[in-house]
Amino acid sequence: MGYRLALDLGSTSLGWAMIRLDANGNPCAVIKADVRIFGDGRNPKDGSSLAVTRREARAMRRRRDRLLRRKARMIRWLVEHGFFAAEPEQRKALEKLDPYHLRAEGLDRPLQPGEFARALFHLNQRRGFKSNRKTDKKENDSGALKQAIRQLRHSLLEENSRTVGEWLHRRHSQGQGVRARYRERKVLRDDGKAREQLALNYVRQHGQIKRADVMELCRQGDNQTKALLSRLKGDGRLIQHGTRRGSYYTIGPDAL
Repeated sequence: MGYRLALDLGSTSLGWAMIRLDANGNPCAVIKADVRIFGDGRNPKDGSSLAVTRREARAMRRRRDRLLRRKARMIRWLVEHGFFAAEPEQRKALEKLDPYHLRAEGLDRPLQPGEFARALFHLNQRRGFKSNRKTDKKENDSGALKQAIRQLRHSLLEENSRTVGEWLHRRHSQGQGVRARYRERKVLRDDGKAREQLALNYVRQHGQIKRADVMELCRQGDNQTKALLSRLKGDGRLIQHGTRRGSYYTIGPDAL
């Protein structure tokens, strides 16, 4: 006699039932049924997803793989067009050339094929990034990146630099940095102590703080914010007033 297996897939459970079928193929009895309940895949300490670490590692591997593929394509094309030598030893010798100096020199004299390839390959490694996210396509001149672009254009005019390469060469020759650092505030990567201090300082300055304020201040998700506020409330450093969306927090007696 036949049977039918029925499955019920949930976010934190898996239910199944084995049903007996009669001669006409219709259900007539339940042979056996059970359900398995498992965790929701989140860290019990801070409520963050257990997949975050795997996702971040996967993203890092993909970025590195794209970089290596881009470098390999650039080398292949430069060799095919006669700018790079086919022998790796000869290409290795070009690494001693200063690419910033070559980018400035190229404005006044023709570069040799190897010199041009060295400067172009360096640009390929230090190229910019254009996001394809819809949220990043909004024209917002107050952004940190656009503010840095305006400052760069002002510096080019002020120092009479014809190109960004010439401007970078002057900075490099004077021992100044040539890598962009335009973030308004560094991304916090610690054990949470700095985030806790940010929240406490905010309360001292403004008198109170809401969960949305903590999310914006610390640049973190809802679950992490709940865990942070729970720690501060449990330690007596914050006092909760109200419940649900209308709740807010003030400084507690145990806050240092």
